[in-house]
Amino acid sequence: MAAEPFVLPGTLPIILLGECYHFPGCDLPLRIFEERYRKMLHDALEADRLFGVGVRVSDKGIFPYTTAGLIRSSVLSEDGTSQMILRGLQRVQITGIRQSVPYVIAEITPVQPVAADPAEVAAFRETVFEALEHRAKEVPEVIPLLKLAREESEADRLCDLLAFHLVTQPMTLQQLLAETHTSKRMSLILEGLRLEF
Repeated sequence: MAAEPFVLPGTLPIILLGECYHFPGCDLPLRIFEERYRKMLHDALEADRLFGVGVRVSDKGIFPYTTAGLIRSSVLSEDGTSQMILRGLQRVQITGIRQSVPYVIAEITPVQPVAADPAEVAAFRETVFEALEHRAKEVPEVIPLLKLAREESEADRLCDLLAFHLVTQPMTLQQLLAETHTSKRMSLILEGLRLEF
C-alpha cells in the first residue's frame, strides 16, 4: 500500500530567533533553553514534531516567510535545556497569528515554486558546480557541500541547499525564502555566491 503524501497542517509553532534563516532539506541545530520554547518543544514532540524558525523584523512583526521543520532528534539535559536538530521540510508563508503566548502559533500556507526553464537550470548547475569546485581547492570544508549539491536533482531544492550553507546576507536570504520563481531564486543565489566568493 502506497504511503500517504505528507500534508502540512494549517498552523505552525514558531520559535523567534535573530537572523536565523532555515531552508528545506537542511538540518538546523538548536539549543532550547527559554521556558516558553521548552513548552513549545514538548508540545511539538507530543503532536506532529513540527515547528518553524521566525525572524523578527520589528518590535512586533515577524518576517512572513519561513520553513516548516521536523524535529529529527531532541536530547533533554538535566538542567531542562534541549539540544535538537530541525530538518527543513517546506517553505511556508505566515498568513496570520493564531496565538502569541506562551509562544507564537502562526497560520501558514505552503510556498509553491514555479519551475525554471531546463536550459537555464543546466547553466545554473554548471556555474554553481564550477564555483564550488574552485572554492573547494582553497577550503576543503566545501567538498561535502559540493557532493550534496551534485546529488540534488531539483533546482529549487538546490537553491535551498546553497542558500542555507553559503549565503549570509539577510536581505538575500529573505528574498530566497519568499521568491516563488525558481529562475529568480537561481539569479539571487548566483549574485550571493559572487558576493561571498
